[in-house]
Amino acid sequence: MKLDDKYLKIYNSQRPKEAASTLCWAPQKSLYIGLRGNVYTCCYNKTFPIGKYPHTSLHDIWFSKQRLKQQEALQNNDLSLGCQNCKRIIEAGNFKGLPAKNFDQLPLSETGYPSKIDFELSNECNLECIMCRGEFSSAIRRNREQLPPIPSPYNDDFLTELEEFIPQLDNCHFLGGEPFLIPIYEKIWELIRKINPAIRLSVQTNATLITKRTKKLIESMNFDIAVSIDSVEAKNYEQIRKNGKFEKVLENITYLRKTCKTKGTNFTLSYCPMPQNWEELEKIVAFANKLNCKLYFNKVDFPKECSFQSLEENKLEEILNFWKQIEFPESDAIEHYNKSAAEQVISQVFYLIENQISTPRVDSLSEYFEQFRSFVFEKEGKDGESTFQSIKEKLLFILNSFGENKLEAESKILSIDYPSLYEGIRQVDKKHALHLFNSFMLPVPSLNQNDV
Repeated sequence: MKLDDKYLKIYNSQRPKEAASTLCWAPQKSLYIGLRGNVYTCCYNKTFPIGKYPHTSLHDIWFSKQRLKQQEALQNNDLSLGCQNCKRIIEAGNFKGLPAKNFDQLPLSETGYPSKIDFELSNECNLECIMCRGEFSSAIRRNREQLPPIPSPYNDDFLTELEEFIPQLDNCHFLGGEPFLIPIYEKIWELIRKINPAIRLSVQTNATLITKRTKKLIESMNFDIAVSIDSVEAKNYEQIRKNGKFEKVLENITYLRKTCKTKGTNFTLSYCPMPQNWEELEKIVAFANKLNCKLYFNKVDFPKECSFQSLEENKLEEILNFWKQIEFPESDAIEHYNKSAAEQVISQVFYLIENQISTPRVDSLSEYFEQFRSFVFEKEGKDGESTFQSIKEKLLFILNSFGENKLEAESKILSIDYPSLYEGIRQVDKKHALHLFNSFMLPVPSLNQNDV
């Protein structure tokens, strides 16, 4: 699945010349350590694991043939090994929201080790956001999904293995859950303080719980802070980010922005454009401009009700026409950046309209399979039959995992657009396809977590 030369040329024109020798540097520079021990080279790639901890040591995972395989593919402009989402974003021209571009600026370690590690070791979180899942929020898993906690493979042995990597690191990124609620992160920060205190630490936080202990940590180390905020209207914020209190978040944002400015570290905002908040695009840009900080937009694919792909074409056109009336200011570098980022969100919706990527409108699994088969044949010709049968077999395996509780799983499958299905599970085995479905679509009742 190579990127067309015309898109590659446009993409490379947006990058430093020295970065263009590979489509993405993640396999050479980055390690993402996920919740259940699955390890990838990028937090946006959840379909091509390069290893699993603790079955394999961190050392052997990084120096694995699997990582080199992905590295070689990207050097040949091939995005088939879990990088399909970046392919779509490049084709849509949304370079400000492109994960691959983030790795261009990272240093390349002369020792052959990663210069960056992303940690997503726990789902401990106090919020129950509507676009989130129990995989990323313990509160959702406990209250909405009524499932037991996800067991963690990370302990003091993991910390010992990390010591080999820390001297080479330039920066680390901490995700959750809510990072400031996760105990093992404090142990990692203390380890970093001891071995390599120059490392830049970045945290993606919901800014709802900034305690005295948290402030002491932030003020004593090199923290770049990114705050997730998906509405600047109190009522809508609290509907989207359930359990969050808007006024308290504003108070904490003021503290975090001031602290980062004093320390000379970065402060940014992250925003998920969705059907629930699309009318606030101008307001969130104005909010970021007032704070004099960059604004990053995250693309939402699941759940479908929070994705633009779930909308009919006429609704997408209404949104697009509304956005086109906005005149974003650009009197300084920050305003120019945020205007450009917002305009690329607009181009993403235009891309959906032009390419008619939307949720299938079918009532039965047999009809879904019939239309999906036609989609695969359009992609691959007569050779598509084996691909179609393989994906169908994986979907049926997922359904059978629900036993008598198949109806809700079937409705979730019917909501998956064909490009996402084709690109997402075509090259993974049945167990990993089940893991992806369990993580992003619907929890599997009584699933043994060791099975995924």
